[in-house]
Amino acid sequence: QGTLMNLADDDRSDHIASAYGQVEYRLHPQVRLVGALRFDDGNLFEPQFSPKAAIVYSPSEHHSLRLTVNRAFMTPNYSEWFLQVAAGAPVNFSALEAGLRANPSLGPLLAGVPVGTLFNPGNIVPVLALGNRDLVPEETLGWEVGYKGNITRRLYVSLDLYTATLKNF
Repeated sequence: QGTLMNLADDDRSDHIASAYGQVEYRLHPQVRLVGALRFDDGNLFEPQFSPKAAIVYSPSEHHSLRLTVNRAFMTPNYSEWFLQVAAGAPVNFSALEAGLRANPSLGPLLAGVPVGTLFNPGNIVPVLALGNRDLVPEETLGWEVGYKGNITRRLYVSLDLYTATLKNF
């Protein structure tokens, strides 16, 4: 209670469940295939699968190269979904209403609307920062290439390059 969330959502009780598994298969003494799958489900988003596949080449026990492709997602957080907090002082739209009523084209259309009620009672309109209940999880499809190795007994190097395509961002 007393959070920045809409009062109707202040007493929420949501759930998320996940399962993860990974397998590795040695194709050749120097080549491994890796596959992983994560499954997530909850009451705030549709079920999500996050697969990952990689091939790892290790020419020696001290060096390896990796190519990976994976899909991942990120759900909106509670603030992105349910926020409702004042973002500034309320705004008085009385002057705007007076201008609209004085307009020769719009004034007659507003004749049936009581003065001072066009925008809100008293024309005082709250300024709010609101969440968006229609947000869906962001998705990413990523590709990675990586190297790791012991250059000397005291020097270890890791280099990773990646690119990702974002959706629903």
